[in-house]
Amino acid sequence: MSSLILGFGNPLRSDDAAGYQAAVVLESELSGSNTSILAVSQLTPELADYISRVSHVLFLDASHDGVPGEIRIEGILRDPYFQPSALTHTVTPSSLLELAMRYFHAEPDAWLLTLTGQNFALGEEYSPPVAAAWPNYLERIRLWARSY
Repeated sequence: MSSLILGFGNPLRSDDAAGYQAAVVLESELSGSNTSILAVSQLTPELADYISRVSHVLFLDASHDGVPGEIRIEGILRDPYFQPSALTHTVTPSSLLELAMRYFHAEPDAWLLTLTGQNFALGEEYSPPVAAAWPNYLERIRLWARSY
């Protein structure tokens, strides 16, 4: 397996579900010998093991920053200052990359693809800007997967 798509977000918080739902929707289409897909409600330290087994990882998430419906991709690097603690629930893509390096000596190429949300309240439907951008978001994920 050479790539991992890791979608995360709360499926009960409207637009926050974008990354999670994209992974769920595309799992059967994109999973194969070269790509694995995971959908999780939050990032946890255990995911560093999955990340350490691939050459490329794409994190999928909703964003609060930007214009609702905006799709952005950025390269991400590990956070060498991350200090795991039993008292924190804050795990970011950068901290997972650090854990993959620290404990598994792996440093995959990593990207974060976000879809800017408008509504993060309880609910299971996307806001109009996110619903309109949804097909383009899925296509960006497909393009990334095909490139590896």
